[in-house]
Amino acid sequence: MVDPVPQRCDAIRADVQIANPVTFLAQKVLIHARRDQGDRAKDILYMHDTLQVFGAQLAELRQLWKSLIPSLHARSAKTVARAAHELFGQLSDDIRRAAEISTERDLPPETMRAACHYGFREVFEH
Repeated sequence: MVDPVPQRCDAIRADVQIANPVTFLAQKVLIHARRDQGDRAKDILYMHDTLQVFGAQLAELRQLWKSLIPSLHARSAKTVARAAHELFGQLSDDIRRAAEISTERDLPPETMRAACHYGFREVFEH
């Protein structure tokens, strides 16, 4: 006879590091050009989703970004600051593919582009 599975387990304690949304978004922008086509689309979807989750805190994210700028190389900071225009200023094939892979949400590509454009402007350009 097999012993039953215990009903209670002691919790396992572990430290998990989670990137803050600003550094996550900045990192996705900085690696964007080096990613392959499918990964660029996934990254755009992840950037969109991050902005949706933290949309009510854009002012706080902007302040966090401002506090991080001095620790970045000037070229990296400029690349991130231009992302609203460079990545989301117009509809691209990457954005279209990102919308295609978000099938359960029925998210039009232009809606995704506009949301990312707005969020990146609010966080990284001000």
